Amino acid sequence: MWEYAVLHGLGKKWVVVQGEGIATSYIEVLFETEITDGWEIRVSEKFEPSVEWEKIVRKSSQDTMWWLYTEKSWDEENPVFGLPADPRKLVSWDSKHKKYHEIIEMFGAEVKNAKWVINNLTPVLFEANTVTRVLSQAGAEGWELVGNVPGGKLRMLRRQL
Repeated sequence: MWEYAVLHGLGKKWVVVQGEGIATSYIEVLFETEITDGWEIRVSEKFEPSVEWEKIVRKSSQDTMWWLYTEKSWDEENPVFGLPADPRKLVSWDSKHKKYHEIIEMFGAEVKNAKWVINNLTPVLFEANTVTRVLSQAGAEGWELVGNVPGGKLRMLRRQL
């Protein structure tokens, strides 16, 4: 039986990846107290309710909210090495921002902390500055280059289980 991986050029580096998953990115907002009941209605008054709205706001616990929630599926042929994380968006949670009081009104609580969270990006099995070096690393663990992924331009590696 064989297992397979894929070789990718990543900027000035070469990487070998394998697997599949769903990467997520969001601003996690921790409030000083519990979020008050009725927050969904207050938020929907500020934003048009839709499928997209579901991705904008998610309540993960009584005092924590996920904002600008994004998820993206990946596999070895279509890896996700990063998701958009715009630190400027965190400014909107700062008490000096002009809309800070609207946030308090929507959720019924003051913000204690806000941070970007990015989870489950495509893990890299091997990484090097040159293709020869990354293939040498993989080869030392039993991987061999076998050709192109069928129907594509990416190179495929395999090793026997």
